[in-house]
Amino acid sequence: MNSQVTVSLPTLRKGDESGEVRRLQQMLNVFIGHAEEGSVAEPLDEDGIFGRRTEQGVKTFQGLEVGTLTVDGVVGPKTWTKLLTMWLSGSEPG
Repeated sequence: MNSQVTVSLPTLRKGDESGEVRRLQQMLNVFIGHAEEGSVAEPLDEDGIFGRRTEQGVKTFQGLEVGTLTVDGVVGPKTWTKLLTMWLSGSEPG
């Protein structure tokens, strides 16, 4: 059985503060926030504030999806779709 769900999420960018930003930070921490051995990556603070580090985290995520997402640090429909699809399927970026 296939079903389709429609979700309306806001476009998020640097300067925004909300619960949606906090959820974004939680998802980014799953996909890009864990430091690899020898790297200096640190998880994002899940504070609901879209600051410089969250913007960089979004760009890092967007860059992992080579050719499918614009690397602009803005979480619009395409970035949300990729994040949520990966979140629900438990898959890895790339």
